Amino acid sequence: MNFKLILSALQARYRLFFLILLITVSTTLVVSLAMPKTYVAQVSLLLDGKDEQSMRSTNAPLDRERAGYMQTQVDILTSPKVARRVIADLNLATNPDVIESFESSGAIGALENWLAEGLAKQIKVETSQSSLVQLSFASSDPEYSAKVANAYAKAYVDTVLELRVEPTRQTSIWFDEQLKGLRDNMAQAEQRLTDFQQEHGIVAKEEHLDIDNIQLTSLAGQLASPGNGFAADRQSGPDSNVVVQRLKTDLLRSESKLQEASVNFGSKHPQYQRQMAEVLGLRQQVAEETGNAIAVAASAAERSRQSRNRLLGEIAAQRDRVLGLKQARNQLVMLNHDVDIAQRTYDTAMQRFMASKIESRALQTNVSVLDQALAPSIPARPKIGLNIALSLFIGTLLGLAIVSLIELLDQRVRLLDDLSEDLQVPLLAVLSNETPTNGWLPALPAPRHALPAPG
Repeated sequence: MNFKLILSALQARYRLFFLILLITVSTTLVVSLAMPKTYVAQVSLLLDGKDEQSMRSTNAPLDRERAGYMQTQVDILTSPKVARRVIADLNLATNPDVIESFESSGAIGALENWLAEGLAKQIKVETSQSSLVQLSFASSDPEYSAKVANAYAKAYVDTVLELRVEPTRQTSIWFDEQLKGLRDNMAQAEQRLTDFQQEHGIVAKEEHLDIDNIQLTSLAGQLASPGNGFAADRQSGPDSNVVVQRLKTDLLRSESKLQEASVNFGSKHPQYQRQMAEVLGLRQQVAEETGNAIAVAASAAERSRQSRNRLLGEIAAQRDRVLGLKQARNQLVMLNHDVDIAQRTYDTAMQRFMASKIESRALQTNVSVLDQALAPSIPARPKIGLNIALSLFIGTLLGLAIVSLIELLDQRVRLLDDLSEDLQVPLLAVLSNETPTNGWLPALPAPRHALPAPG
């Protein structure tokens, strides 16, 4: 069927077409008016990435992480945990109408689970590229829809706060228990360090400030000092004695005089004899003083040797003590390392404990209610205007389909093309109501009525 034939069929069967269209629109209107009205209340939630009450410095999440975060929040919002909190806040489990509906439904299980499943089917959550989440709830009562939507928003915020605070509270309790053991470990490490220092007499932490090293340096300095008398004692002897030198000088002078007296006077002369006695006396004094000096030098050398040996013994003993202290310091370094590790571990645990303790007292989250749900004044469903528009479209299609079907079943000649194309018969003439104005034949007179006009 071509377009002209469809138009001709519609002109011939327009009553049937409009009847079908009227029936479709009327049925849709009656059904729409008979359907229960559904009111949808909507609440807007803002999910901010920053958390003002958190002590952790977090960077802005990436787009991929943000998508996962938003999906997680949607899953929490639609979870049975939030639904049960809504049921508890609105006291739905004790509502007589709800109890009657539950009993009449024949559902098996707890009333709270049945209510949670029913609420989950009636809520709708929509997200976008922004941080806003739209939550809507549909029911036949506008006030009830707004109340449930706001209760869902409040329950979601409370659940997010609980999910944030409860783990940090448990963490702070766990860290508090661990801090006791870490504090004991640190005290034991410090006590071991103190006992070791007292046992080995280590007072200074730095080795160059240690009194034992200072004492060893002092003893070594005494041994190497020029004024300690050891070198002078080695050089001291009879030749270094002043008295012996003076006597030797007098002896040389007397021997010179004796030689002169021997030349001038002879060995029998009294002056020679007197000079000889003086020389003999001086020689005797020199010998006595030299013996005394030798004895004094030997005694001084012995004392010096004894002092040197004593000083060398003290140096050796002090060196052994310093070497022992060096070994003790190596162990002291390990004990100090244990103390440092225990101190750092305790400080780190204390910081985590304080952060968890502070965050466990948080009163808000990064989720807030942007717009509260209000009781809608216009029902969201049924949409009568949209239903009528759809019924007009469907009725039109249905009328065209029925008219076309009837036309196929009951074919009639309505156009010239039906004779020439469909029936394949020769065309002899065309009858027309039009009056020719030009042509070979004269114009026909105007038609006349055989009978007078009625009325």
